[in-house]
Amino acid sequence: MDSPLSARLRKQLAGPRDGALLRFSLGNALLAEGDAAAAATEFRAATGFDAQYSAAWKMLGNALAACAEVDAAIAAWEQG
Repeated sequence: MDSPLSARLRKQLAGPRDGALLRFSLGNALLAEGDAAAAATEFRAATGFDAQYSAAWKMLGNALAACAEVDAAIAAWEQG
C-alpha cells in the first residue's frame, strides 16, 4: 500500500527541492488528510519562502479557518 502523499512529501523537506511549492503541496496534502493545524504550519512555511505566493496565503486562511482561528484566517486572506 502506498504511503500518504504527505509522508512522501515530508521526505523531501530540507533537501534541494524544499521551497514554497513543496510546502504548499504538503499543506494541501495535510488539509486533504484532515490535519488543518499541520497544514497551516506548512502554508506559513510556503509564505516564508515566497511572501508573494497568493495561493499559499489563501490556503493558510482556509486552514486557519478550519482550526477556528478566525482572526488569523482573515489576516492571512488580507495579506494574500
